[in-house]
Amino acid sequence: MAKIKTIRVGRDEIIVDDATYAAANRDLERSKKKNQRLRRYGYDCAEKSLDEMYSETEFEPTAETDAAETAVDNVLAEQLWKAVNEALDKTDRFIVTAYYRDKLTENEIAAKIGISRQAVSKRRKKAEEQLKSALKKFENFF
Repeated sequence: MAKIKTIRVGRDEIIVDDATYAAANRDLERSKKKNQRLRRYGYDCAEKSLDEMYSETEFEPTAETDAAETAVDNVLAEQLWKAVNEALDKTDRFIVTAYYRDKLTENEIAAKIGISRQAVSKRRKKAEEQLKSALKKFENFF
């Protein structure tokens, strides 16, 4: 189960996305990232130039077709997210994300947003149907 990130605002704790959490805890996150780089690479790669890092690797430039495929993939991903955002409201996106990505139970989701488990179940099923119909136009790409 993925950890839900919260920040304290006054006496309340609110659920936030990764970007908001990182902004609220910027110094802590920077320190963590630096330590991760030190452990992984033996040095802080943020302190090295791109040319220095490139010369230390066996990096092979991608072929033109790879770059074109990547560009198409990026456009497709952008269109998919746009379709998802248009098909679902904020609460339904939260329910689907919490259920599938964060692996929360319907009871846990219900407690977080203040509705019954049955309402979460109905909204999740309805959101799944909305997603299916919104994503039908992409079925030829997969």
